[in-house]
Parts: sequence; C-alpha cells; structure tokens
Amino acid sequence: MSMARLFLIAGSGGQIKPEQRIPPRKTLREWVQSYEQKNAFKAYALFIGDCVMFVTASVLAVVAPWYLQLACVPLLALLIARLFIIGHDACHGSYTDSRRQNRWIGKIAFLPSLTPYRWWEVGHNMAHHGFGNLAGKDHVWVPLSPAQYQALMPRQQRWYRLTRSVFGAGPYYLHKWGMDLLRLRKPQSRAIEWDTVLVLGFAGIWIASVAALAAATGNNVWIALTLAIVLPFIGWNYLMGLVIYLHHTHPGVKWYQDQAAWIASHPYISATVHVRFPQWFSTALHHIMEHAAHHLNTGIPLYNLHAAQARLEAGLGDAVVVQGFSWAWYRRCVSTCKVYDFERGRWVGFGGDG
Repeated sequence: MSMARLFLIAGSGGQIKPEQRIPPRKTLREWVQSYEQKNAFKAYALFIGDCVMFVTASVLAVVAPWYLQLACVPLLALLIARLFIIGHDACHGSYTDSRRQNRWIGKIAFLPSLTPYRWWEVGHNMAHHGFGNLAGKDHVWVPLSPAQYQALMPRQQRWYRLTRSVFGAGPYYLHKWGMDLLRLRKPQSRAIEWDTVLVLGFAGIWIASVAALAAATGNNVWIALTLAIVLPFIGWNYLMGLVIYLHHTHPGVKWYQDQAAWIASHPYISATVHVRFPQWFSTALHHIMEHAAHHLNTGIPLYNLHAAQARLEAGLGDAVVVQGFSWAWYRRCVSTCKVYDFERGRWVGFGGDG
C-alpha cells in the first residue's frame, strides 16, 4: 500500500473517499447557506478584543519583568495571526454586512502583519481561491514536478529543499511576503499604492513607539525592539507559513496541471484539509483550519466556520480530508510531499522516485 493511501486512510476515518460522492457545488452551498449570517457584535468584539490584547502585550513585552516579556513573544505572534485572520475574512467581505466596514477592518487588522490590503486581495481572492491546487494558476505552496526541480540551479534546489523541510514554513512565508506583498515596483492601482504606504507608515510608528516606551522606562531599546517586534514577527511568519502549508498539502490531496481534471475533482472540497488541533488552539486561530467550508463559501464569517465545517463533514463523511495534527505526523507529511508527479497524480522524492 502506498504512503499516500496510508495517510489518507489515517486522515479520513479508514475509508478512501470516492470523488463522485461529492454533490454539485450549488447543493453544498445550500447546506451551509444559513452560516453566512453576519453578527456585528461578535465581529467587533473579536476585532476590538484582539486589538486591545495586541497593544497590551506589546507594552508588556517592553516594560514587564523578563519572564513576562518572554511569554509575550509567542503571544504577540499569535495575536498578529489572529488579527491577520480577521483581516483575511474582511478582505473576502464576509466579516460584517458592510462593505466599507469590512474594508477598514481589513486594512487595520492587516497592519501588525505588515500586509497591504489590496495586494493580498488581488493575490489571495483571485488567484488562490479561483484556482486552488491548480499549478500555473495558484501561487501558494505550489509543488514542482520532478523535471521542474531538476531544471533548477543548485542554489534554487537548496531553497526549494529548505521550504519543503520541517523548518521551511517561516522562510517560505517571509520570502513570499517580501516578494509579493512589499516589493518595490509600480503598483497596479492607486489603492494598492496607498495600502503599501499605510503599512510602511504603521511599521515606522510601531518601531518608534516601542523604542520611545523603552527609553522612557529605562529599558534597553534594542532588547525591546527584539522582544516586541522582531521575534513576534518571525514567529508569525512561521505560524502562518505552517497554516497555509497544511491547508492544501497532504499525501492524499492532489495537485493538477490540467484544468479540466482539476474542475472535475471538486477542488473546493477535495483539495482542502481540515487539520484538527486541540479545540482551544483551533479557537485561538479563529477556526482558520476548518478550511473546506471556507473554500466552498468565502461568505461564511470565521465565527461561523466551526458549525459550517461540521455540517459539511456530517453530510460528506469521508469525502472531506480530515487530519489530526501531531509533530510526528507533520514530519512524515513533509518527508512525503517533496515534488509532485502530475502525470501519476502522486508525491515523489526529489529524484522522482516514490
């Protein structure tokens, strides 16, 4: 039995999912339509709460005793992720009923991750959600074929190997953020230009505020900048890189080069993975790992994703790829998902074996 088959059995309750069991998308969207309902109180409570916690943790990372300062580093990385996930929802127009409120919530929520709203909207909403797991169209964690990998220069092969290692999530996302979201090139529109200016302005204010607070309280400025900004930002990149990797990378999830075959595969269900974490951590990540419901209907707000995903899994059973997370499983997944043989529809090693 192949490794991919073993992984799929482990992730889907012991049965291989037959793709023909997936009903038409219209039917599935009807199943979860009621979860599109927005709740302004929940939306603003989560947004304001996360903003307040981010500011509070940033201050404590500068002025608190050393042990609390250290504790604030992973907390800040998580809060940057939480705000980013809220911004992601707002960018889809699913967070509140108001288009204008979504836009401004998204712009503000994206600031701690230094993400320009319009760059993300163009790349994520159009490319990723329009063509998830379709090589040549999607642009996130797209695997190379054995031939493509062999054609790379040695330094490019080393970089690809790094990003496909257990330590690769952070470097991958940090590089992608720098290249795709903040690169200095002529913007496609004035909206994109001003969103980038907004992010750069926030970065300057963020750095200046932390430095000023450290100086005013007699703390070391460089240590304060490291604990309140640098390490949390690195941690955020590792966390988000891992989240995005797990969303669509799994030994039992296929990638495609042929668009007709991709369409026939129901990718909004078959190409997404629900990675199960402990409930507290899933809630801490605003249920972003319950990903099939989100790809099926981006109009579902994050505070309804858990219920919508449960409805899908109850109706589709093993057709939804569900995988319990452990570090041992993650290491096995990374060791399996190196390059992708599109002709055979399977993951193989760097030499094309497997």
